[in-house]
Amino acid sequence: MWLKVGTRGDWRVIYVIIAFLVFIGLHDAYYQLYDLNDGPAKQRKIVREVDLVLPLSNEIQLQGGGGVTEHIGGGREYKSILYSPLDKQSISNLFLKGIEENGWKKVEGEDYFQKDNMKIRMYFADPDKYIGVKHLVGKNVIVIEGEIE
Repeated sequence: MWLKVGTRGDWRVIYVIIAFLVFIGLHDAYYQLYDLNDGPAKQRKIVREVDLVLPLSNEIQLQGGGGVTEHIGGGREYKSILYSPLDKQSISNLFLKGIEENGWKKVEGEDYFQKDNMKIRMYFADPDKYIGVKHLVGKNVIVIEGEIE
């Protein structure tokens, strides 16, 4: 009744208002799917775990901001790009030491480690991608990816 009075009975305006309200409801419901199964807490957990495995220091520094990808259902993926003047073997040893200290287990036949419902892997980025970046000359670029379901 109030809708008909507010629009002076024009049915086109009434349909536009109803369609807008339905759209807002569907939009809100869609974005709530990303926070199912405690998605925000999972995001904090995977970021914290990746930072514990290979923490920033004087030898290991952050190149690019770590990015979190949200998935419908609450899953999260985290990617951190780091660089270091250390050689690849020293970086691998630091990573494996962090893995061991934090209770991660190597998955047989795969290139990642697993802890509960989380996965983590590290690899060295292609140096050709960073050839024009002056502060990365002679340094190794490391990519660490974490995932939680």
